[in-house]
Amino acid sequence: MKKAIAEAGFLNVALNDVNQYGPHAMVMLLGIFASLTGLILLLLMLL
Repeated sequence: MKKAIAEAGFLNVALNDVNQYGPHAMVMLLGIFASLTGLILLLLMLL
């Protein structure tokens, strides 16, 4: 999976589904955005 994403690019695989690993890359992208959202909400709560 790493090789396929490295060849086509992470965002290209996740958003354009250029190979069979599109759903896996989309789940990883979802985890990244959920973590960033949680971090931002935590920082805003601490202000």
